[in-house]
Amino acid sequence: MKHRAIPALMLAVAGAFAQTRVPLEPVGTKQSAEKIRGLFSPLQCDREGNVYLRALGPGEKARSAMRTIRKFDRQGVLKAKFAFEASPEIAELDPFGFAVGPVGEIYVAAEGQDGDYIATFDRDGKYRSKVKLELAFRPSQIAVFKSGDFLVSGVEFREQNGKRIGAPLTAIFDGRGKLLRKVSVKGRVSTAQD
Repeated sequence: MKHRAIPALMLAVAGAFAQTRVPLEPVGTKQSAEKIRGLFSPLQCDREGNVYLRALGPGEKARSAMRTIRKFDRQGVLKAKFAFEASPEIAELDPFGFAVGPVGEIYVAAEGQDGDYIATFDRDGKYRSKVKLELAFRPSQIAVFKSGDFLVSGVEFREQNGKRIGAPLTAIFDGRGKLLRKVSVKGRVSTAQD
């Protein structure tokens, strides 16, 4: 099974974050012509050295900044904007985490009134498509496999004794949004029927 290594990978990443912190020394800085007042996570990069981030520009509201991902090259030049407002089809969605694909395309986990989605933009910032996730939860982080499947983590809400209770959830979806399996941090991989 191609996704069996996911729990081990999650544990390895958690172990790496638990290691002793080492101070980093900058080797240089680049000044961008784009005026930025603040950054929002996540921060991603691609194989070409481009950096993808959410930034608060002059006069920009935080909500607008969260809905636009900016792509900068190694020299700090703005190369593209991936904006949810650019397409009526996704303008009402609330974006969360994003991932950069192998050729610079962007995949964004987003929440809507009628469910959760993965929105896709091409490498130049043009909106391409969205897929609705089969499982309803609040997605926050996303990774993309070479196969086109998505690893999405977030919070699943359930009603319990009249209260809304949230629990962490990580799951693998195919490129059409179909739930392939839930992933347990304890290393158990379940089927979509569990």
